[in-house]
Amino acid sequence: MPQLTNADAEDVAQRLERVAMRILITHPVRDDSICIGATSFLPRKFIDRITADFFLVTTEAVLRQRMHGWRFEWEEYGADLWRAVCELSVEFSGRYDARAAAAQIRQEQEAAEAA
Repeated sequence: MPQLTNADAEDVAQRLERVAMRILITHPVRDDSICIGATSFLPRKFIDRITADFFLVTTEAVLRQRMHGWRFEWEEYGADLWRAVCELSVEFSGRYDARAAAAQIRQEQEAAEAA
């Protein structure tokens, strides 16, 4: 199973922070969310749970399990978070595949040069 590089994990984390802000902005303002910022809505510990073994977050149920203890209503915000995680997963899977293909080409070129 592929793993995110440290740089990719940080990129995903930063993008999840922006997603959190977008989710907050697009949902109706409620009394209990007026002063909530992105880092309160989606604290780093939850982002770390998402990015740990990121490519194993293959279903909404897996994401929901990783978000255990999140204080916001899954029914209201979870679908948007899941959608964002899916988009990031597709993008970063593509990055991983491109890197793997480039590494394979380099190995083949090195083998051909050595022969």
